[in-house]
Parts: sequence; structure tokens; C-alpha cells
Amino acid sequence: MSQGLSEPLSNPGDAIVELSIVFIHGLQGDPKGTWTTFNTFWPRDLLPEILPQARILSWGYDSKVIHFWAAPSQNMINEHSSNLFADLASLRDSTNTSRRPIIFVAHSLGGIVCANALLLAGNSPEEPVREIGKRTRGIAFLGTPFEGSDKAKWAETGLRFFLLFKDTNDAIPTDLREDSNKLSDVGEAFPDLLRRRRESEEPRSKIEVTCFCEERRTKILGLAGLETVRHPQCTSEDTKVLRARDTKRVTGA
Repeated sequence: MSQGLSEPLSNPGDAIVELSIVFIHGLQGDPKGTWTTFNTFWPRDLLPEILPQARILSWGYDSKVIHFWAAPSQNMINEHSSNLFADLASLRDSTNTSRRPIIFVAHSLGGIVCANALLLAGNSPEEPVREIGKRTRGIAFLGTPFEGSDKAKWAETGLRFFLLFKDTNDAIPTDLREDSNKLSDVGEAFPDLLRRRRESEEPRSKIEVTCFCEERRTKILGLAGLETVRHPQCTSEDTKVLRARDTKRVTGA
């Protein structure tokens, strides 16, 4: 599985580029396969035609489900989030684009990595990392669950992810509720970050957020005995957690 930033999928000349767009895959995904359908890698093959003024990147990480629901999950999520912004800071510094606006497109639990990165950036001792937070203008969450501070709901979501993605030898954590501490912390703190940015007097501080959600439950073949399981998906409550004033909600079949 490829990790870190890809080579730019689209990189117009400096005179043209107005923003950067970064794709972050979700559980068991990868920087290319997650965004490819019918052999079309759409961030590379289609998006530049619509947004010719954008530098487009895809970022990868070790996205095993155990990294989100297990005893060391807090450290793993923080590590992924820190690596995301460190990789971006290095690229932006080397290309003299540290002040360029940035938009994230995040799938599934990749959205939690992104949200946590923004939370960590606010307290980072490194100015290039803080600058990424300041320059973030928008996030599109694709099926990212936000359960607020409710550990029980996070635990239920975790169980569904485990049933869908676990390898044969993976043991489900015995206390998913307790192992959801980090996720519940992010779920509680991120809406507050959006509120502070919305109410800030600094120009262009607000982060526009759009949540894309399935309204119909999708049946997917499970990994054990070909049983059907329900894919974890964001719900109508998710945008309430993020607060309606901060988000737009787009639903699909």
C-alpha cells in the first residue's frame, strides 16, 4: 500500500494554480484504488478538466481498521494526522506554496484523520503546520461518521467496520466503547473548531464543510462465509453533530 503524498495528479503552472486539493482515502483503502472506478482514476483523469486551476494530490497511510479501534489507537490516529500535515508542509515549503488555500476530500475514517490533523495543527510548534490549518478553506467528507462524544455510538460503528474489514486472524477489541476514546474526543472537539473558525474575525477563516451520505443501506458481501453486512455510513444525525450552520449535506441512493 502506497503511503505519503503522491506525485501531483495535476500541477498547472504557478501562474494558473489558485488552490490545492488533497484526497485522503478511508479504511483499507489506498491513494489510487479508492478513487478509481471502471479504470478511471477520477482525481487525475476527470477533475483537472473541471478545476484546471488546482494542484491535485492524493495522500496514503496504513489504514488498517485496528488503528482506529484498539488500545494504541490514540497514538496511531495522531501519527497519521501528524504525518499528513508534515508531508503537506514539506511539499508546500519546497514549492513556495505555503500560503495557498487548500481543500480536503476525505473518505470514511480518513475524514477523522483530517479533522484530527486540523485540531493538532492549532497547537503545533511548527509554523508551516499551523499555516496549513489556517489555509484550509473546505472539506468534503464522503461517508465519514461523526458520532460526537458518544462512545457507545462510536463502538457500534467500530463493530460494523470490524465485521466488514477484519482479516481472519483479527480479534475484535474486547471493549470497543473504551477503545473509542480518541474518536469521541475528535467528534466532540472538531465541531467546536468549526464554530470558532466561523465566528473568527480573521478574513477567510471559515471552513466550508460538505457531508456526502448514503440514505439507503448498502449490502456488501462479508469476508466470512459470504454473509451480508451493513456498511457503516454517516447518518442524518452526523451533520447535527457538526452543526447545521457549518455544513451542507448531500445525500444519495
